[in-house]
Amino acid sequence: MEYLIIIFIFLTITIFMELKYKLHTGHTRKECLIITLIIFIIRISGDYYATFRGHQSFTGSGLIGLRIFGLPIEEYLF
Repeated sequence: MEYLIIIFIFLTITIFMELKYKLHTGHTRKECLIITLIIFIIRISGDYYATFRGHQSFTGSGLIGLRIFGLPIEEYLF
């Protein structure tokens, strides 16, 4: 559960910074969506590889316990 709380804290800070300082990743919603999807695919691929090789694991009481394809739901949200 702690991991999920950290994700929400980062999301809140990001939204605040974007609204207050007018920081934008892309000029249009389509650009933002494409950039987000590319980063998502790269990060999830890296997590799968690191987990498969044994370099990374997701254990402990800080997780909700829901997994999709072997990775915790928090990792997708991050």
